[in-house]
Parts: sequence; structure tokens; C-alpha cells
Amino acid sequence: TILYAKLGIKKAILCLSVPPNILDSLSTESTVAVREHQNITLTCKADGYPPPKLMWKREDGQVISLNKHHKGTLY
Repeated sequence: TILYAKLGIKKAILCLSVPPNILDSLSTESTVAVREHQNITLTCKADGYPPPKLMWKREDGQVISLNKHHKGTLY
């Protein structure tokens, strides 16, 4: 507080980051096998600050690009 007063600063903002925390009990298991042409619902619940950005990847590392809450067909 004394240092801020000497510098003429009246307010300071402190932003803390919190690492992502995946809520396992509310999420799909990390490895799931699906037969071709079958549907699957994948769920990932996580919290943190800033809010975590989630992505799904195929076994070969290719990113599956779907909008949040999107239902569709993957090829």
C-alpha cells in the first residue's frame, strides 16, 4: 500500500489464473471406441479461470471440430 501511494496509484487489479479442472464424474471416459456409422455423445465438464477451451481429437491426433452442444455426423 505504501509503494502504491508513493507512485500515485490508488487501485490495483490482481488477476489470478486457475488451471483447468476436469470433473471426471461428469465427463465421458478419456478412451471410447465407436463402430463406424454409430452415434456417440461426448461430454466434458471442466472449470478454471479463465474458462478452459475444450477440444476433442481422434486417435490419429486430428481435431474434431464441432460447435459446443452441436449434434452432427463426423466423417
